[in-house]
Amino acid sequence: MDPPLLSVARTFATKVKANFDTPVRAQAEDQLKAPAVELIEAGGALFGRNVEARTEAQVHVLGARPDIGVAVDRLLRGFVELKAPGKGARPERLTGAEREQWLKFQRLPNLIYTDGSEWSLFREGRRGTPLVAV
Repeated sequence: MDPPLLSVARTFATKVKANFDTPVRAQAEDQLKAPAVELIEAGGALFGRNVEARTEAQVHVLGARPDIGVAVDRLLRGFVELKAPGKGARPERLTGAEREQWLKFQRLPNLIYTDGSEWSLFREGRRGTPLVAV
């Protein structure tokens, strides 16, 4: 039997794979949203926390909308920005509109960038943990 966190991660991977194995063409980034929300909430539950994740979070002061906002025990704790698989989780590689978006998002106190395979945590624009690739 898998450890609980590994089981949650495998469920995420299975759902992402299923979303991309369909013949229906759709925006790649959007196919990560539902599995990512489930991963975040299930991961929080493993640690006995009430985690609520909502898509298209609004941050009016930035004039930007991260893909997911995350509250823990009813307090807003951070955001997740999804990128299409293969784009990576390295904002320094972004160009054009995505670079402009990053310049806004780096002001957030807690932000995870992910393409579903690479994950990076940023705290006020600085990488808070080493890049994780799965």
